[in-house]
Amino acid sequence: LENYLLVDGEFIKQEYALWRYVKLLEQIGYCYYKMDNITTGRLYFIDVLKQYQTYEFDELIFPMEVFQCLDEDDEIVLKLNEIEENYWNS
Repeated sequence: LENYLLVDGEFIKQEYALWRYVKLLEQIGYCYYKMDNITTGRLYFIDVLKQYQTYEFDELIFPMEVFQCLDEDDEIVLKLNEIEENYWNS
């Protein structure tokens, strides 16, 4: 977690592919979640969801850590699944 928090997310967002920035958010959330700081981890997962709602699905990569931490009926997971389904059906 300490190393992820040292990364300049805005720099990554501007200089690299968007998926790298979103993956950083997801990995930070994953670390918090696994450290039993569920509330903070969830906030990062919500940020991941917001990115998926804002950008084209094919600009990002599948959020594995979100799906590893949250139940399949969690609101975040359901919305991510809906975004993915809409992408593939369009």
